[in-house]
Amino acid sequence: MAMEKFDFFYYILVNLKMIVSKTTLLKWNSANKKRYVDLGYRFTQCGDEFEVDINDLSKSCTAIITVKCDFCGKEYTKTYKEWRSRHDKDDTIDACSSYKCRSLKTQQTNIKKYGCNCVFKNEDIKQKIKRSMMDTYGVEYTIQCPVSKQKYHNTMRKKYGVDWYSQTDEFGNKYWRTRLANGHYPTSKVERIMCDMLISLYGNNAHPSYIYDRICMDCMIDVNGCKIDIEYDGQYWHKNRKKQDANRDAFVYQEGFKIIRIKGNYEAPTIEELQEAIYYLCTTDNKYCEIIKDIE
Repeated sequence: MAMEKFDFFYYILVNLKMIVSKTTLLKWNSANKKRYVDLGYRFTQCGDEFEVDINDLSKSCTAIITVKCDFCGKEYTKTYKEWRSRHDKDDTIDACSSYKCRSLKTQQTNIKKYGCNCVFKNEDIKQKIKRSMMDTYGVEYTIQCPVSKQKYHNTMRKKYGVDWYSQTDEFGNKYWRTRLANGHYPTSKVERIMCDMLISLYGNNAHPSYIYDRICMDCMIDVNGCKIDIEYDGQYWHKNRKKQDANRDAFVYQEGFKIIRIKGNYEAPTIEELQEAIYYLCTTDNKYCEIIKDIE
């Protein structure tokens, strides 16, 4: 018992910052009576609650304690037995149940065990997976196996009506929303200037980075029910995208939008140019308008 208590104090001293609880409540029973009486607690009767110092808990105690997340600082509860068993295995990082914190903990654990934040970046692991795949299917990757590939396509067709999940509207919508939420949607300086001008003109009826179905519009405005997709086409990025832009435009028209494309390099359109193009589309049956800026 002396050695067990010494070990326990070592863990508490090392990981004290993680446990918020200083005491917890237990109930007297025949199994814990001798331990806590020997530690100086006064026995009343079995079934009575009594307050116990965290330092005096046994390794297998299932009392609820409060722990602080090492990543976000949020306090959460778990059993002392669960907390202690992980720390006995040198797992000294506490993470709450949020996806972000669990992910950060996984990355730290992988760095400690494999030298990288993702296990699949480790060359030994990658080679081991490839050898296993070669032995089982005769290919390095599952999707290369005709049987697995066909099974995947059958599942996709049954659920979504397409061969690949990336072809679904659900994927496109989720893709853009995730990129925007993480700040990964590329917006140039001239696009931001353009969007600021549109917001100054139309207020809440101007929607920068507007997600619709599988696409993300640079800015969408709604003028008395006339919905216009306004795109800034940088010459460098769009010089080889004529087919893609045409397919995108056909989809946007089909969904009831009109389109203004500003073609340039670094020069933003003026407020007057935007107003003129928007007025033209709102007062005619035309669906498309271009504003040509500094292009060669």
